[in-house]
Formats: sequence, C-alpha cells, structure tokens
Amino acid sequence: MVLTVACVVVQLYAVVVLLRLLVSWFSIPPTGLLAGLNKGLWAATEPVLVPIRSAVKPVQLGSTPVDLSPFLFLVALLLLTSLICR
Repeated sequence: MVLTVACVVVQLYAVVVLLRLLVSWFSIPPTGLLAGLNKGLWAATEPVLVPIRSAVKPVQLGSTPVDLSPFLFLVALLLLTSLICR
C-alpha cells in the first residue's frame, strides 16, 4: 500500500517536471491561465532543481546555454519509478 502511494506520487511529480520542461520552451504571457500554470509549475519544481542546477552547470549549445537540471531530475524520477513501481 505504501509503495503504491509512493509510486503514484513519484509518477505525478514526474509529470509536473515534464510539464515544466514543455512550458519553459514557450513564451508565456504574464497574466492569464497559462501564467498561473507556469507559476505553479515553477513553485512545485524550483526548490528541487536549484541544488541540481548549482551542481551541474549549463551546457553550451552554440551561443545558447541549456539547463540540464530538469532533464537529470526527470531521469532520476523515472529510475526511482522503475524501482518502486513493480
């Protein structure tokens, strides 16, 4: 029972991180429904991503720095899911 709840929580948080990744690729207006969604996604994920971001510096792709912290955290969540969701 506890593992089932943990599995669902980890999977839902992985979806939140994935949504944040997708939303970060678009320009979101400062007001409206999407702005509220964006603020909620940032509030839910930023406290976890800050330590990863401080440990892993952005990768330069041409002249654009790419933050890998959401990708790395998503991979870690997927690995955790594969361990606890059997």
